[in-house]
Amino acid sequence: MKCFIHIKQDAISVCKKCGKAMCADCSAYSGHSGICPECRREEFERESAALRQQIAKNKSLVVSSIAIAVIVAVLAVLAAIFLHVAGLVLLVVSAALGIRAAILINRCKPLNERLEFLHGEITKLNGAMQKGSPII
Repeated sequence: MKCFIHIKQDAISVCKKCGKAMCADCSAYSGHSGICPECRREEFERESAALRQQIAKNKSLVVSSIAIAVIVAVLAVLAAIFLHVAGLVLLVVSAALGIRAAILINRCKPLNERLEFLHGEITKLNGAMQKGSPII
């Protein structure tokens, strides 16, 4: 039996997910997990899509937190002008919302790094599978 990507190489195993034959190079790429590069790419694409959704959710939370913090800060200034006491409470609330936005922004950085890694792996796998190259 021959590898489904590297048609000149003998297969050493089959993919646990799709049952396609894999050579040593394809098996080694996925850390000998028993999953072929094509199924691995599909896993990366699913994870990538989930990360993009999480990043989009975080970004919308950041925008809403900043908007609410600005509104509360404006209300705090107005309250400070007219009521003196309530303004302090509103300033604390707006600061807390600003801190929440900063935390959400910091959470996006590792997600973006993982997304970049996945994109690189997907591109590499697509290229190798299209060429039938033994080097993945």
